Amino acid sequence: MPELDDVDRTGELGQLLAYICLLANGAAGLAFRGASYDDGDAVVQLPSVEVKPPDTTPIIAGDSIKYPEPDRTYAVKTAMASVVGDLRELQRGDLVGFLNAVADRYKKTAAIQNHLVLRRTADDFSIVIMHARELGIGGELSAAEIYAIVDIHKTHKGRVDQAEFARAVEAKRQEIEEERGKLRKALGGKKAGSKNVYIWLRNLSAHGGLSYILIDRLRLAEGKIDEVVYRRDLLQPLLDELMRQCGLQSS
Repeated sequence: MPELDDVDRTGELGQLLAYICLLANGAAGLAFRGASYDDGDAVVQLPSVEVKPPDTTPIIAGDSIKYPEPDRTYAVKTAMASVVGDLRELQRGDLVGFLNAVADRYKKTAAIQNHLVLRRTADDFSIVIMHARELGIGGELSAAEIYAIVDIHKTHKGRVDQAEFARAVEAKRQEIEEERGKLRKALGGKKAGSKNVYIWLRNLSAHGGLSYILIDRLRLAEGKIDEVVYRRDLLQPLLDELMRQCGLQSS
């Protein structure tokens, strides 16, 4: 990023760099266009970048001709528009499609660990869609229901029984709440950048940004996941710390 005083890093550029920070650190699920907080705000968005050609009209004064000073932000805006256009090509209307598209990009850029994590995450959510259909679940699924379906499938590799599913959901709900309590304790510590918080950031990347602890619910529509809702009280502080690590927020 050029060290230019007249480039606004809190506006369009800040939005773009925050988006890239998530992708670069493996938390791609948060960059899904259907990812939102439980208060309705989007987790992160790609900016709309308008590039206006600089004014190069000559200035004639007597016998001399002068030209306007070069607009140093024009090159930055042009580069931003190119990057945003490229990233928009990765977007999909469904979560699994988006995760697979980003996983493919990770592979092309030799980010193999991120590729493997995201591919596994995409497979897990494909399993959720399949078994939700078998269970007759439509609309929304809670984090505990998502976790229970994936866990049962990995254990039994077959259809999910209704009674077994109900028991698993209750067990996973308790497990998730216990983990959320640990995260709240870590976030409430005196040092925002404590070792404990870093552990949770690592957990965020290890699940492609789709940790069950941070998810409130997801929405199924026509056999696809088109929305993932996150708990702002838990995710926002982690993202603030991640943005600080990416140099996008002051300490």
